[in-house]
Amino acid sequence: MRKGKVKTLKVTLGELPDDDIQVAGGEPSTANETRLNITVMDLTAEQRKKLEIKDGGVIVQKIQAGPARKAGVRRGDVILMINNVDVKDAKHFAEISAELPVDKSLPLLVQRRGGPVFLALKIKEK
Repeated sequence: MRKGKVKTLKVTLGELPDDDIQVAGGEPSTANETRLNITVMDLTAEQRKKLEIKDGGVIVQKIQAGPARKAGVRRGDVILMINNVDVKDAKHFAEISAELPVDKSLPLLVQRRGGPVFLALKIKEK
């Protein structure tokens, strides 16, 4: 699904090498841990340069069991978009994640090892 429309894609499966992105630097900003169980922080200028990201996005600092982990989010991923909304910074990510609907598959765009990856995020109703 891409913006509500079904698309058929051909993919090649392979194994990704271990993540080597440095996630230290700056003060982490917690993004609604009760729903996503994830801690993110704004990217530093050095991280932006290394990852070739001009603006927006947050880097995953810490991830615990929950919807984001089930979706396949990893430490070091850069979350660029959630539910078709571009993520500006950690504060914006917290605002977006607080308003996500439950029991619905939501697109999550992350950048991992230089390439974009779409994941399906689903928040279960408690």
